[in-house]
Amino acid sequence: MKIYNNIDPSIPINTEAEAALFTQLQKSQHVLILGHKGPDGDSVGSSLAMHYYLMAIGVKNTVVMDGSFPYTLKNIEGLDHIISIHMDNVPEGLQQLIDNTDTVLCLDFNKLSRTGKTLTSLLQENLSKHRRPVLCIDHHTNPQDEDFDILISVPQASATCHILALLLIERISSFPPKTQQIIATQLLWGIITDTGRFNHASGNPALFEVVADLMRLGAQKDLIVNETFHSHPVSRLRLEGYVMEHMVIREDLGVAYFSLTLDELKHFGVTPADTEGLVNKPLDIASIKCSAFFRESREEGIKISMRSKGDFAVNAICSTCYGGGGHINAAGGELASGNMEEAISLFLQEVTSFAEKGK
Repeated sequence: MKIYNNIDPSIPINTEAEAALFTQLQKSQHVLILGHKGPDGDSVGSSLAMHYYLMAIGVKNTVVMDGSFPYTLKNIEGLDHIISIHMDNVPEGLQQLIDNTDTVLCLDFNKLSRTGKTLTSLLQENLSKHRRPVLCIDHHTNPQDEDFDILISVPQASATCHILALLLIERISSFPPKTQQIIATQLLWGIITDTGRFNHASGNPALFEVVADLMRLGAQKDLIVNETFHSHPVSRLRLEGYVMEHMVIREDLGVAYFSLTLDELKHFGVTPADTEGLVNKPLDIASIKCSAFFRESREEGIKISMRSKGDFAVNAICSTCYGGGGHINAAGGELASGNMEEAISLFLQEVTSFAEKGK
């Protein structure tokens, strides 16, 4: 183990894994870059940063993700370079693209199934016939090691873009200034969004040294903040008002929760991707330590997102109740075969037990 460039003494990155990963990327003819289903700022930022890095060193690559993108990412450089799967519709030529790939790079997820049913099925079938290296860089806990040939997993990192910043800052220092700026902005985009503007997973002072380095490379911090937090359409603000009016506050448990059905999303004219960040809103209440958001989906039952303050471990709740996980203050999961009432009931049972243990 070594400290990468002494940028962050608390985030060791295995030297051997790092060298093996970049050696494999550099000798590849075509890299398939995959993000997780339901793309967010960290998934998109990390994928596009690696897309531009590989292009700059002459390695062909393609980014593929399942799901629509939040409107807050509409102006991130290179979004139109991503092949997007919607509602299990396989884009023409995707099968051939996977067949012609000699390296798969997974970013911001800890097991292949997080790419979504369509991509998982295509990949598993393809890899069973023609094995090729599957690489992974991620910050989520409990990675499924057997899915990957080379794995750089750093759960104490604030975001996958945080890890990539540690890995790429020196590597892009000789790139043209415009390319440096594009990659640095994409990496900072992932860090800012995954930490909720540094509201969580950002207690290490060394993180801000990384942010400073990215800004020295031209990262457009003001663009990111404006696009992510100050450019909402009216429909989103009306939805926020609806959520605040209908959320359930349990001050006795220190939690607040709300739900949205498909009909409610349709009524407000928003997509699931446009609900990004809503789960943070109840944490503005002084007495609330945990916020939970339950969303009906067409394909995956009830999707659950949770955020918390302090030592309220939402990753434990998501793992126990919904087969998910994440970080202590930011996690998620799903209840594939249940309904909204069951999902909420599980949550209340678990937080009640949590509260009783704390007494």
